[in-house]
Amino acid sequence: MTSDGGIVLLGETDRRLGLRCIADPRSSPLIKHGVRDMLRQRVYRLALGC
Repeated sequence: MTSDGGIVLLGETDRRLGLRCIADPRSSPLIKHGVRDMLRQRVYRLALGC
């Protein structure tokens, strides 16, 4: 048993549902990390207890 097992389920749910409804009003040439990627990273960290 591992406490990180739920992240696998979260990852699969993310792949199936996607995060398509988030607008990013920032200037495209200056963006290194998109809102979707930052949100995904934050949700995964919360799920892992980080």
